[in-house]
Amino acid sequence: MPQPDRQEPWHFDKRIPIATLVVLLTQIVLVAMFIATLRNTVEGNAARLTAMEQRVEIMRGQAASQAVQLGRIEEGLSAVRIDINRLITSLERSR
Repeated sequence: MPQPDRQEPWHFDKRIPIATLVVLLTQIVLVAMFIATLRNTVEGNAARLTAMEQRVEIMRGQAASQAVQLGRIEEGLSAVRIDINRLITSLERSR
């Protein structure tokens, strides 16, 4: 008779039901499938993130170009205003 305070080491036994083994194997397969799916999702998100970062860089370049063009337009409008004011002043003098 074994001593009550001494524990037996863990081991497989023929007394383990087949259903328990099937459930354990099924869970292992499902966990492996979940991990594979999760990995694919993460890789897909990483690829989309890289593509989005490239688009952002392109947009930044375009925004800088548009800012330069807007500055030129504003300078052109200022010159047109000055010319219009000169015309108005010369028209008022000629009256």
